[in-house]
This record gives sequence, structure tokens and C-alpha cells, in this order.
Amino acid sequence: MIEGFQAILPDHVSIAITDGDKYMYYRPSKTIDLKIEPGDLIKEDTVTHKALTIKKKTAEYVSAQVLGVPYYGISTPLFSDHRLIGCITLISESVQSIISLIFLTVMNQNCWYPVPHDDITVIEANSRRTWVHTRSRVGTNKFNLSQLEAILPHDTFYRCHRSYLINILQIKEIQPESHSTFTLIMNDDTVVPVSQSYASHFREMLAF
Repeated sequence: MIEGFQAILPDHVSIAITDGDKYMYYRPSKTIDLKIEPGDLIKEDTVTHKALTIKKKTAEYVSAQVLGVPYYGISTPLFSDHRLIGCITLISESVQSIISLIFLTVMNQNCWYPVPHDDITVIEANSRRTWVHTRSRVGTNKFNLSQLEAILPHDTFYRCHRSYLINILQIKEIQPESHSTFTLIMNDDTVVPVSQSYASHFREMLAF
């Protein structure tokens, strides 16, 4: 189970897993480290302690007075045969970083839309803006491609060109081009190039 979380979570999110009243596992991220050690007791006023106390999923901002570093956490209690056995906590610097694990917010015609990751086909950098192509609309997002590449799940979203980030689950067709490059036709019929610098890794990743 732990290996699965390590593979899914992006580098900017830490994870803590408890067993009873102490931590059994902790993986710090590249951006935030609460200095938790396996075997440490769960401190009061942490989001983990609150979730275990009320036995419900809890999300809140925790001040630096508690663990020395301010953080935003989402804690989910774990049950076995209706018995509380522990808790999983996702830890980040801000609520925006946690929310981005679930969806991206896209602006279209002066309205904002939360878009689940599965609905995203292509993310494009064009005219100094970041354009998000989805199944139902195209809109902009405030982050640049490099930031989104770090935030989005690495097993689903792939940088195939300096101007494009794609959802590999939304590829409909792969067309070979000259100089060992490719053109992708996505499920929404968006056409995306795979540049030569990314082509070799792209083939290796998709095993063809």
C-alpha cells in the first residue's frame, strides 16, 4: 500500500501514516518536511489528531506553533471491521497544492470550472498563457507547464514537447513523422506533436 502512495503522489506532497497513537511511516516532500519520525507520538492540535478524535476526514491549516512548520493537511481515518486502526495524512504548503491532486480550475468566458484530471486531454503553452483542453471546453489556468508537470500525477500526464503536456489516457492515435518524431491525435481530436528530444522516452513509456 505504501509503495502505491509513493508512486501516485507528486513530489510536493508529504504523507504520514499512523498506527494507533503513533506514526508508522512518513515521507517528506521536496517542499515541506514536518520532521516526523516513525514511532513519534501524534501531537494534539495536528490535523491527524483531530481526524482520529472525531473519526472523520478532516482538512485544515495548522500553524507553525504545533510542529514548527505551517502546513495544510487532509487526514482520513482508517477502519478495519468498523474499528479505528490509524490515519493517512497528506501534507502540503497550501490548500491549492492539495486541491490540485483532485482537479484543475479552468477559466472560460469569465467563469471558473473545476475539471477532474480524467477530463483533461492536453495542456498547452501558447501566447504566454496556459490553455487546458478538456472533453467539454478549453480554458486557461494560472500555472505554467513546468508547475503543472510537477503537480499533476506523473503516471498519467507526460511532457511530450516544450509547449505541451498530455494525458496519456486520452491518446486516440499515434502517427509517425520524420526524424523519429510523432504526432498524437487525442480523443477530442486535438493534434499534438512529440518533439525529437522527448520521442525516445515516449516510445519507452508506451512500449512500442
